[in-house]
Amino acid sequence: MNTKDNRPSRVAAGAIHLTRLSTLRNRIRIEAEPVPILIVEDDALDARFLQTPLERLFGDRARFAVVPTLRQMSEQIDRDTHDIILLDDRLGGRASAENGLARIRARRPDTMIVVVSRLVTRQRSFELKQLGADAVMAKEDLDSATLGELVLDAIARRRQRTA
Repeated sequence: MNTKDNRPSRVAAGAIHLTRLSTLRNRIRIEAEPVPILIVEDDALDARFLQTPLERLFGDRARFAVVPTLRQMSEQIDRDTHDIILLDDRLGGRASAENGLARIRARRPDTMIVVVSRLVTRQRSFELKQLGADAVMAKEDLDSATLGELVLDAIARRRQRTA
């Protein structure tokens, strides 16, 4: 039996994270345009958890709209375009991403949608991707590097559409 722990040490994991952030910051520095981001989250603390690292990475280029309901989300996507939508899987204590995904895809079929959830199972992730989510992430797995990479991917996607 192998008792040696094969996982990277905390120091190595920290170094990897810092390298990712450094690379990410270099990519962000190249971006000169505003980054419109829509956060659909009914818990104000969770909304700040998503917004704060993106503010730190993108600075004043990040343009946030934060809404707590699907109705307000629909109004927001009818009014403005966003590079990325971070959609909570459960609003008001009920599964709501299915309705949210359908509304977004009907109005903004090319917008990147990331569903965030406290509990992500393989089955739930599969279902949400089948309904049009580009990514499904557990809230506890989201860090500044992951969020930044998702936003940069959304920007690249927008540029490909408009090129």
